[in-house]
Amino acid sequence: EYGGSVIGLVLLALMSDYTIKAMIRTKVHLKHTGSYPELVRDSLPGRWGSVVGKLIYAAIVVTVLGVCTVYLVFCGKLIDNFLHSVFSLSEPLIVSPIIAMGAFLTVVSWLPSLRKIAFLSLIGDVALAIAMLATIIYGAHFYTIQPLSDYAQFNLSTYLDFYGPVVFLFGIHMLVVPLHNEMAKPALFEKTLDG
Repeated sequence: EYGGSVIGLVLLALMSDYTIKAMIRTKVHLKHTGSYPELVRDSLPGRWGSVVGKLIYAAIVVTVLGVCTVYLVFCGKLIDNFLHSVFSLSEPLIVSPIIAMGAFLTVVSWLPSLRKIAFLSLIGDVALAIAMLATIIYGAHFYTIQPLSDYAQFNLSTYLDFYGPVVFLFGIHMLVVPLHNEMAKPALFEKTLDG
């Protein structure tokens, strides 16, 4: 259904890999220890660096706000669906779970360090593994895998539906610089990236 998933995925993965490596090589060459917008600011000559660095900073703020908003609504809907299935509710509660999630995430954002609650990420990893396993079992039980030639490799009418989420998944450049800054062995970054 989402044509372009093979061709587009490979091309975007290669572009992302190349641009991340180029950015980190620039960072290492400049001996830069700041953030992604600061790296851009210091990499470009003169006033352009300042202007583009500020634009990138604004884009990061907008992106993070968008991701947080979508995540908040997603979690609220998930909780709403869970409550309906467990308690057989007839009316949607979508606003209440979103407000509850917002309150919880606000309190978490005020913590000076997330180290004390880092163990929660393990719970998320286990839940994700269980969900993936359930999806595979469900798919194997109810669907038959067809040869690759039976699936559309490119469909222009649905390409943008595919392109947006993939660009979002590969558009992690804003996170790469802080990760590189915090690595115990930054020299292993490219090997880890291609890992």
